[in-house]
Amino acid sequence: MSAEGGLSALTCDSDQRGDEPAPAAALQVVAQHGGRSYHVLLMIGGEHDNATYQRDAEAILAGFEVLPPANS
Repeated sequence: MSAEGGLSALTCDSDQRGDEPAPAAALQVVAQHGGRSYHVLLMIGGEHDNATYQRDAEAILAGFEVLPPANS
């Protein structure tokens, strides 16, 4: 994908059925390839007091990558 694509990360609070807001992490990528633009959004939220969940969520966010379409 083109290096002209953008990358941004954010955190937000999501409302879970009126309970306390639960933090969520989101990663979004905008990339261009072959004259087309692609937007991918990955959002992770859930068990924030669980160390295994936190480790897995961090690994997913750190290892996330966007590759060009297979037919390119």
